[in-house]
Amino acid sequence: MNPTNTALMLALLSEQTTPTIVEELSDNLMYVGYCLPTTTGYDDPTWLIRRVKKTINEDGSSLQTIMYPDGERRYNQKWSDRAELVYGHSGEWRRNS
Repeated sequence: MNPTNTALMLALLSEQTTPTIVEELSDNLMYVGYCLPTTTGYDDPTWLIRRVKKTINEDGSSLQTIMYPDGERRYNQKWSDRAELVYGHSGEWRRNS
């Protein structure tokens, strides 16, 4: 399998895979982590991390924003770095907006 197909397969699997860890910091912010089967710990750079931020609108409805480190859905981050990472929208969202 070539690297492009592998990356696509991993992205698809992350949508269907149960998270390895979920950290809820508040009612409005959480981090969700997925790791590869070969991951050896929180400092291993084989994590896919999502930051989920909830915003309450004036009409009482809510909006969840899901962002990824550097705006990329890749298994290349350390879970232990999640709070310091720079998050952005995924490339799919940027291309379609």
